[in-house]
Amino acid sequence: MTSSSDLRLAAILALLPACSWAFVDAPPLYVSPEARSIECTKSLASPIADTVLAAVMYAGAGVLLAASRHQDNDGLPTGGQSSSRMLAIPALLIAVPHTFSAVYGYQQTARCRHVNRVAAIRKPQ
Repeated sequence: MTSSSDLRLAAILALLPACSWAFVDAPPLYVSPEARSIECTKSLASPIADTVLAAVMYAGAGVLLAASRHQDNDGLPTGGQSSSRMLAIPALLIAVPHTFSAVYGYQQTARCRHVNRVAAIRKPQ
C-alpha cells in the first residue's frame, strides 16, 4: 500500500518539466552576420521522447476511460468505473505538458538547424 506522500511525490515528479523544455537550447533571436556556427540543440531526441511519453499517456487514459464505460451483463456499471476515471486524470495531466514540450522542441530544433544552415552558407564580407 502506498502512502499519500508517495503519491504526492509521484505526481510532482511526473509534472516536472518535460524533456524539450529542460534540455533543448534554442538558437538566439539575433545571430551576428559574421557567425558561421550557432550553439543550439539540433537533435530531435528530446522532442521524440516527449512525443512517445505523451502518446503512451493519451493511450493509457483512453483505455482507462473505455474501461470506465464497461458494464456488467445486467446493465449496471462495474465497481471500477469511478476508479478508472480517476486514474485517467493523472495520465492526461502528464500527457498535456509533454505535448506542448514536444511542439516546443520540434520548433526550436528546426530553427537551430535552419539558422546553422544559413550561417554556414553566408559569404564572408
